Amino acid sequence: MTGKKWEINHAFPLAPPKENLKLDEFESDSSGSEPEDSLDEQNSLNQDGSENASDDEKTTRMVKDYADMSALAKALELFNFKGLFMQTERYTISSAANPCLEIEGMGSIGLPLSSGVAASFLTNSGATAFEVGPDKICFQNPDWDTWLDKEAGRMCSELAGQAVKPVHRLRSLVLESPVSGHVFPDLAPDCAARLVVYLPSSFTGGQLRCRHGMQSKAIDFSSESQFHTSMLAAYSGVHLVQDPITSGYRLSLLYDIVDTTQSIPPFPDIPHAASVLEQAVVKWNDDEDERDFTAYFLQRSYPMKKITTQCLSGSDALLVAHLNSFTEELDFRLYIVQVGLYQSRYGEYDGYSGEKWDEVDPRRVKDLEEYADPELRHTVVYAIDTESVPVDIFGVDFGNDDESDDLYLNGQLTDTKPDSKYDLFDQERIRVDESYERTAILLVKNNRDDDMVWYPLQYAVSALQGSVSANPDVRENLLLRTLCEERPQKGWSGYQSNRANFQKKDLEDIPRVLCKCACQWSDLDLLLTTLETYEVASNLALMGVDRCIVALRTFGWESLKDFFEKVVHKDESNIRRQELALQLGEVAKQTNEKDFVGWTEAQPEVILKTLNRCCFAEIDWLLGLGTSHGAAFLRDTVYPQLENQTLESDFWVHFITKFKKHPISELLPSEFVDGCVSQAVNNLPAFPEIITGSNLPSQRQLREPNPRSIVDVLKLCAETENLEFCLRILNKMKLAAKRAQFSVECPPWKYYLELTSLLNAALNSEEASKSEVYYDYRPFFEETIPHILLGRTYAAPCPFSTENLAILVIAIKRGGGFAAFEESKPRAMLSGRDSQSVQKLTRYLIGSWPQSEYRTELVKMLVRQAIDVFDMDALHQPASKDKPSVTIDDMIALLRFCFEVDARSELQHLLLHFVAPPTGISISQHISQVLEPLMSPLHAYIAIHGLSLETPPFAKYSANIVKAYAATFMSQTPADIIGDANIGCEQPKCDECRILRGFFSDHDEQTMTLARAAKLREHIEKQLALLPKIMGVTYKLIKSDHGAHKLEIVKAENLTASGLWAQNSKRGKDLLALLGDEVTQRRIMGLNYETVVTQISERRTSSAKRSQGDEDDEDEPIPSAKKART
Repeated sequence: MTGKKWEINHAFPLAPPKENLKLDEFESDSSGSEPEDSLDEQNSLNQDGSENASDDEKTTRMVKDYADMSALAKALELFNFKGLFMQTERYTISSAANPCLEIEGMGSIGLPLSSGVAASFLTNSGATAFEVGPDKICFQNPDWDTWLDKEAGRMCSELAGQAVKPVHRLRSLVLESPVSGHVFPDLAPDCAARLVVYLPSSFTGGQLRCRHGMQSKAIDFSSESQFHTSMLAAYSGVHLVQDPITSGYRLSLLYDIVDTTQSIPPFPDIPHAASVLEQAVVKWNDDEDERDFTAYFLQRSYPMKKITTQCLSGSDALLVAHLNSFTEELDFRLYIVQVGLYQSRYGEYDGYSGEKWDEVDPRRVKDLEEYADPELRHTVVYAIDTESVPVDIFGVDFGNDDESDDLYLNGQLTDTKPDSKYDLFDQERIRVDESYERTAILLVKNNRDDDMVWYPLQYAVSALQGSVSANPDVRENLLLRTLCEERPQKGWSGYQSNRANFQKKDLEDIPRVLCKCACQWSDLDLLLTTLETYEVASNLALMGVDRCIVALRTFGWESLKDFFEKVVHKDESNIRRQELALQLGEVAKQTNEKDFVGWTEAQPEVILKTLNRCCFAEIDWLLGLGTSHGAAFLRDTVYPQLENQTLESDFWVHFITKFKKHPISELLPSEFVDGCVSQAVNNLPAFPEIITGSNLPSQRQLREPNPRSIVDVLKLCAETENLEFCLRILNKMKLAAKRAQFSVECPPWKYYLELTSLLNAALNSEEASKSEVYYDYRPFFEETIPHILLGRTYAAPCPFSTENLAILVIAIKRGGGFAAFEESKPRAMLSGRDSQSVQKLTRYLIGSWPQSEYRTELVKMLVRQAIDVFDMDALHQPASKDKPSVTIDDMIALLRFCFEVDARSELQHLLLHFVAPPTGISISQHISQVLEPLMSPLHAYIAIHGLSLETPPFAKYSANIVKAYAATFMSQTPADIIGDANIGCEQPKCDECRILRGFFSDHDEQTMTLARAAKLREHIEKQLALLPKIMGVTYKLIKSDHGAHKLEIVKAENLTASGLWAQNSKRGKDLLALLGDEVTQRRIMGLNYETVVTQISERRTSSAKRSQGDEDDEDEPIPSAKKART
């Protein structure tokens, strides 16, 4: 409704919003208008021509299709009503017209209705409510009738499901108070519907209840009623009951809807339709020739995967409600299925002009493929049962027309017009993406015993858990089958489900629920199958002791004897085994079965002598056996069984801790405790881990070190004065580390870091309390040092963070100081570390100890290590993910490090390390990329410390660099290679020859192309032919269809250009200048000075002959090859 702001009352379900009907659709005929586009209709996307079919053709086809329908389809068609039994709308004050009411003899009524005016009207009328006929009502606003005509027409069209032209006839005006009530009068025979208009008036309560057949709706218009005009339209057969309001006043207008043109379709005869449908379902269900399942499309559209039975509206809701009412009686099942078919087809597009897909004119699409490629076609199915529970349906092809011809009773999935999107490409080609989304009901015979319908496991568990039925109904049997078919897959940590998003806890509920249902429905086969499938005898928690007793009372001892014998021997909980035996004994006393009684009497003793693997939760129970059966029983019967179970060390730590506090400890000698401590030490892994995550091979497990277990056992050994066991633990760790018996995620250094921190805290506490330290842990701390330093290991080395280095310092101090550090062979341990890590280690150690001769020697050793591991190769390689880049700044940083730690004696070793080129790198590369760029920042940095390049050891280093540069880059001049060759002619003003000479002097360009006329080109070719062959010059002609031909000249790579020599000369002079003035240069270079200066500064004159006028051109620059081409 253009320009209006009307609202839908969301307090009750309504039909999905439809495209609003315009007033002219049911007021006038606009068939005389011309279409905007005169394209031929044959270009329409609808290839079967249905859009162009005449009304007679459509009617003939519909009659024929109806004649071919089965009895069930015809019965379902009786509910094919597109409308609603009632419809509501709400309008804000700004979007609804004001009628400007006036009542004869009483005056005007303003809106919103004020309580004073309402009370005055009621007082004058002498009643708590009054109703005024149409002859006394006047609407002063002429727009009221126009507005009401439009809105009533639109609402009735929604009600009827098609455009209609109703006539509304005012019946009365009603004013109600809280103590009054109003009953809607019966409609006249000529009335098709009624219309109620609630005018803006403030009230609470007064709920309106609508009922028709099996459908009912509750509507509440009281919310903000003073600011809204609310309307209700309902068919004549709908029963309306209006509750009294609780406060305020309610003002309403009642209209009769008269269908003078017979355009409003009659509401279906629901009782008759329901009777016919019931008979048709019975016939279909009993006919063995009919397929076991069939589907029927509903009339309305619903959002995909968001449907519930509460979302259904109109005839869809009526149909589903009636079918669901006799599913159990007629022995069939009902489901609601949403089918989405998505496909792509290709065709030609006429008139492409860069449109977007939503701007494409479908009538311009031509030659569209009749069928989509199967690879470009897929179907999505979403189904629920009548309680809106999602289900999976298998074995039914809902989307393939060829295979679903007999599935749908009222057409095919592709009968409706699809939603289409367009993708234009190649200017004239188009791809049409079509989507068909429809909702249908699926009827399934109950005699079908295959695996067609499956419920979600979580729902099946929950529903059956809450079941209280004496016998399973059809739905419960389906749920039961869902659980029974969920076969467990034995994994590393118990049973795993093959269903997605199903947690282990939910999986454990399955056998518990199945056992509950078996007892509830007295199904022994179900119980025994469940017990065997889920191996309940090994884990009675899956069923529970209480459920066992219920099963025993339901099925008897003989039926479950074998199961109980297995439980007593296999259940993983010893406490549960004993509890079961005791409860079975109580039940046995209530029977006269001697075999049952005798068996239960013998089991407690059997259980105690055949303990299964014990756990933490059973420690108190085990110690209690010593109290009840005597200390000797704990020592001679219980302990040997625990010893044979190879229990984890944590169990023994807790066992001994609780034993020492238990009264039974006074009755056993200390040797008993020593034996338990020995078990803890023996069963302690060298590097214990905490493993989290799934045990499935396809899923990654997370491993974390668990050093606290080691600390707990060490403390236990110390407290029980079993000090020799401490040495055994440390030796076990040392041997395992040496043999690399640890996981990559948990290398030894992680344990040593944590243990060092924990032991240091414990020792500090003992030292602070001046108590006796039970054990000398110096060997442990000595072993910690190399593990933290170790760089070459197949696991990740220990990072030199501040926290880790602090722990290293603790280990060094506790292990004997720098002597212990030196004994750990730090240079060997650090061989896998980079230079920055060694520098960080050195700085931290210096900051942790005062100055001493011992520290000085140690620092020198670490500095030399930092120099030796400095990666010179990385200076010549680009950075990568695994290897960061190394720059000149890093070299200066290493130099700075030597000054900071007062290790100047290692500067010569540092410079020697810099000078040597890495393997595979030439001297010229090393000089150009490293040594030459290093000179300037080196000179600048040492100047900060008052040094110069004349200061040893920098003098010798600088001299060698300059000398190597001169020997490498300045050993040859251009004349040495060009020799006496004449380049170009003798004419002084010949530009081509000048360009040619400039090309041979340019060290950047190896190729030159000249576009010249034939005469000039021949001149250049002649000059090139005169050059010696040793120069390796080649040239070729490149012909062109447009313009002058081109001459391509290529010179050999080994030609040294004058420009390159000049550039190298400048670089050499810059290096010399860094050394200082000429006097300083002579002192640094020594006897090599003259030779180096000559190589860098002097150049022999080329012997290439010039003409007499060459002297005049000496100052004129030679154009470069690049400039010549330009």
